[in-house]
Amino acid sequence: DDGRTGVVHRGERLVAEMFLRGFGGRSAERFARPEVAGDRKRLLNRFFSSRDPFVRIAVGLLLARLLCQHNYDESAQAAVGLQSLHEELLSRQAAEVTEQDIVSFLTEEDMWAWLCALAGASHPAASGFALVLIADIVRPSPAVIMETPGLHDTLREKLDVAEELGVRDPAARILLAAYREGARPACGNLPMVDLSDALSASIEAMLIRSDITHDSLGAEVAEAHGHCNAILCAGGATVEASRGATQLESEVQAWSIAFREATVSCEIAQEAHSAAGIALADQRRSWIACMQQDRRGYGDSSFCTALQAREAQLATEQAEFAAGEARLQELAEARMALTRQIAEHDEVWRSKV
Repeated sequence: DDGRTGVVHRGERLVAEMFLRGFGGRSAERFARPEVAGDRKRLLNRFFSSRDPFVRIAVGLLLARLLCQHNYDESAQAAVGLQSLHEELLSRQAAEVTEQDIVSFLTEEDMWAWLCALAGASHPAASGFALVLIADIVRPSPAVIMETPGLHDTLREKLDVAEELGVRDPAARILLAAYREGARPACGNLPMVDLSDALSASIEAMLIRSDITHDSLGAEVAEAHGHCNAILCAGGATVEASRGATQLESEVQAWSIAFREATVSCEIAQEAHSAAGIALADQRRSWIACMQQDRRGYGDSSFCTALQAREAQLATEQAEFAAGEARLQELAEARMALTRQIAEHDEVWRSKV
């Protein structure tokens, strides 16, 4: 429930914060050792699957720091995961991931020095992730950028054309924001050429991504247009199917009326034949009793003759009764055939619709 989810998020955030506060030097080296690979994977995967922005940024910083360790043998997987977190930060609005807790935590004196050192790392994925956090999440003032030891020099170095665009872009944006506010380095000129080149490359990459997105949207629009045309073409078939369904419904109603009438006729015939069967059974018992009396010499011969005639008549009625039963069987079979035909018509109507 929501209460339990909140507790879990707070617990994950607390553990992630504790790891980051002590994650440096020997701690990072021990955490990168192969003998703790199982526990390390479980912890990082748990952090990576969290929906808490604080925890997701924390696991990105942990991965970035691990990439700087020479004894870390899972750098390829870590770089892929860190790149996905980097793209997530770029694709989402800053307001969606910016929380006061995150900003306050990253601007603490020790964490800020740790983050700036990570921004100067040689590994492009680690450096790029730290620079994106500084540019889009922390957003330090120009004074902080200039007063932080080594940060301005690091940013200028990351403008070099040899660096990847994921590193050059946030470094250029940080410097541009500071220079716009009037900040100037204590010594040396402004790196206008390198800054301009980095911003031009970033804008060009952004335009290429926009073109790709535009082409993708165009393909989706064309596909949607094709679906609309298909629906319009299917309109005629739908109308025809509707007409067929109306006709089929009329036929089903007619068959239902005939079916009810046949059912009533069958019930009447069955009742008549049942009554006739009862009468025949009573007459047969009377005839048998009469024949037994005649054998003993008590019966009247003319009466027995009449009974024999009646027996012949009963045989005829029995034949008619058997014919009636056969007719009932035919009606039952016709009823079953009618039911199957109605079901087939209903299936055809459903498939057309």
